[in-house]
Amino acid sequence: MQTEDPDIICLNETKISEGDVDALGDVFPGLPHVQWHFSTAKKGYSGTAIFSKQAPQHVLKGFHPSVKAPADNEGRVLTARFTHFTLIATYVPNSGLQLDRLSYRTEKWDSYLKKHLDAIGRENPKLPLILCGDLNVAHRDMDVTDPKKKRNKVECLCFLPLVLSVILLSSLSHRSYAAFLI
Repeated sequence: MQTEDPDIICLNETKISEGDVDALGDVFPGLPHVQWHFSTAKKGYSGTAIFSKQAPQHVLKGFHPSVKAPADNEGRVLTARFTHFTLIATYVPNSGLQLDRLSYRTEKWDSYLKKHLDAIGRENPKLPLILCGDLNVAHRDMDVTDPKKKRNKVECLCFLPLVLSVILLSSLSHRSYAAFLI
């Protein structure tokens, strides 16, 4: 932490409840501003957090109201507007080993996320949007731990419409995902 000296750290799948925060103490010294979005659906499940040096100007937990999505009771979307950008920390639902959440993921959640990004972008069109977190998608072999076992998983395809509708930059490859898909 001292060597990198980050301005912001985003966490996903925090799996803690509001009552657990005090016991954590000062998790990241030097990042005094902390935003939590806890799961209220199930204790010890999902959740997101943003730790920052500067206080955000505005924080939104869950999807933008114009999205008309159900309440984000799993703590999966946390948006913080700063002076020069808007940061969206997200923990996208996995389709599940048995694909039991596949229809929710592809027919609802991905659409809500796209609408959220659009709405946030319209509110402050001059501010860049930074989307980070566990997107539960693997576009290339380098994106998964066991590519042969996980090849052709559904998450690769369900994220495609979002990727094609906005230009996303991979922090690992430093290249636009849209460039790989077109």
